[in-house]
Amino acid sequence: MRRVRTASSIRVGSHAGDLQRRLVRALQEATLPNRLATVEGVSLSAVYRPAASEVQVGGDWYDAFELDEHRRLFSVGDVTGHGLQASVIMGKLRHAINVIATYESDPARILDAAESIVLRRYPDAIATCFCGIYDTRDATIVYANAGHPYPLLRRRNGSLEELEADGLPIGLRSSALSSRAMTKHLDDALLLAFYTDGLIEARRDVFAGERLLRRALTTEAILYVDNPAEFIERFCMRRRSADDVAVLVLNFVHCRRWKFDSKNWYAARLARREFVAFLENAAADGCDLKATELIFGELTANVARHAAGALEIAFG
Repeated sequence: MRRVRTASSIRVGSHAGDLQRRLVRALQEATLPNRLATVEGVSLSAVYRPAASEVQVGGDWYDAFELDEHRRLFSVGDVTGHGLQASVIMGKLRHAINVIATYESDPARILDAAESIVLRRYPDAIATCFCGIYDTRDATIVYANAGHPYPLLRRRNGSLEELEADGLPIGLRSSALSSRAMTKHLDDALLLAFYTDGLIEARRDVFAGERLLRRALTTEAILYVDNPAEFIERFCMRRRSADDVAVLVLNFVHCRRWKFDSKNWYAARLARREFVAFLENAAADGCDLKATELIFGELTANVARHAAGALEIAFG
């Protein structure tokens, strides 16, 4: 006997689907951090983009958690699967890592303990995760990995380094010898980018995705934009990914910013005055301030003429 779908059944099904999506979105907002920890001398930015799927939520996360006056815990991870359960496991895992790190300083043991806690409730859960503790006193990061893509570090000499560390994913770690934590000095760092694999797999070619990510990290613009994580996501994502994407970026470059609407002549004039005053205090003797002020004015005028809208100027 053939089953016939009526209009009312379609409406009920649609309503149930809408309700699930609203619940999942609310859960995602509750499980991702609503505020990132502050880090002395470093600006943090993050972005999360849901998968191009009907449910539009999954198990990716990023976090920056304050442990004490000098130490900050960074984690990024990806729970296998999509939908409500993956999001629930993600939230519990993220919180478990933060809590364990308040009394355990070894990131490898933090990951082992988090696995033990999560598997008691969800024995089939599998997740990748990168976990690191940054100490502002000596500019070092101690880190461990659970099968996650290596974060990328850009140094002042322009080189890119991977924060390499071996380790099985959470859910499989107990089947092998414990991995060891690694240490990296960040005293000459410009950028440190954590990400989930949806970022480099969006083009369905991981190698092309990795090349695009490296290009994004080596541009000069990324050092001065307000949100480097969003810059990376836009640079690398030419289309919606079939997987979730999470990006967390530490920017070690200090710069002064001015933001205004290019059509707002009063705001533009005020920013110009502030820019010149800043240069008078920061520039070396012999600097041609008049020429610099003229360049500032010409640039803002060109933006207003050809690409009117929000304008951001950064000086580093």
